[in-house]
Amino acid sequence: MTSELRAEPGEAWARDEGQAGHLGRHRRAPEARSSCREVFAIGEFRAMWNAQVLSFAGDQFAQVAIAIAGGPLLSGLTDLFPRRRVMIVCDLFRVGTVGLMAVPGLPFAALCALLFCTVLTGVPFSSARAALMPDVLPGDMFVLGSAIGNITYQASQILGFVAGTAVVAVLDRTRRWASTL
Repeated sequence: MTSELRAEPGEAWARDEGQAGHLGRHRRAPEARSSCREVFAIGEFRAMWNAQVLSFAGDQFAQVAIAIAGGPLLSGLTDLFPRRRVMIVCDLFRVGTVGLMAVPGLPFAALCALLFCTVLTGVPFSSARAALMPDVLPGDMFVLGSAIGNITYQASQILGFVAGTAVVAVLDRTRRWASTL
C-alpha cells in the first residue's frame, strides 16, 4: 500500500495512513533528521562558520552607522570569480581597512572612507557565502546550517555592539584621565 502526503489548510504535512505528523515540507521524519553535531562534523562548514563568526563580529564592531551604497554592483562579483576566493579576498581586504583605521592621527574623512569600504565589501562576501552553502551542506543539513548561521549572525551583532561599547567606554575614561594630568 502506498501512502500519499497530504496537507490540510493550516496543518502540517501528514501521511494518509492517519499518522499524526508535525513535519514541515522541508523536514524529514524525526528519525532521519540531521543534527547540529552532524552539521558541525563537516570540516568545511565549521571553517565557513568560524569565518562567519569573525566576519560578522568584525562588521558589527566596525559598523556604527553607515548607509551601504553600491552593494548591488559588488554582489555580482560572486558570479564572476570563484566564491571561496571572493570570500577570502573580501575578508583580507576588510582586515586591511580595519587595520588602517588603527593608525593614529588618521583624518576623520579617511576613517569614514575606510569604514565605508569595510562595510561595503561585506556584500560580496555574504553573496558568495549564500551561494556556496547549498554545495557544502546537502539536503536538510542546508536548512539547519542556515539556521545556525542566522543565530550566529544575531549573536555576533550583540557581541559586536557590546565590545564596541566597552571600547568606547574605556577610551572615554582614558581620555578623561589624561585630560586631568
